[in-house]
Amino acid sequence: MGDMAAILAAVAEGFYLNYGRVRRRRLPLLSTMFGIYFAAVITVVGGIVVTGSSFDSIENLGLLLPLVGLGILPTAAAHTLFFSSLSNLKSYETATMALLEPLGATLFGVVIFSEVPLPIFIVGSILVLVGLFVVASGD
Repeated sequence: MGDMAAILAAVAEGFYLNYGRVRRRRLPLLSTMFGIYFAAVITVVGGIVVTGSSFDSIENLGLLLPLVGLGILPTAAAHTLFFSSLSNLKSYETATMALLEPLGATLFGVVIFSEVPLPIFIVGSILVLVGLFVVASGD
């Protein structure tokens, strides 16, 4: 099942990047982002309704503000920049640059939380950076 989910995710991202590139060149960024984020809100609200979840208690309401903050700051801002890059970068370049996100998160973990990754993760990070350099210098 995991392999099938990975294949489905790769196909979906490939479609998103290629369709998004065409759409990004034709339409302004903010109106396109509004449609994407509106669809995301409808999906989340639909999931809440289907699962019967709610924010009816004070404890649950206290969780809402941090969740909204996480949705707006790192998620929406990063996705808007990611989608915006489709206007000037090729689809594969945008997908490759997205690999910087886990590297940046690891660096923040080291700096902010003093969490040093295992050597195998450092080797993996170096390999990702080498791959990024090859893609960036390939044209």
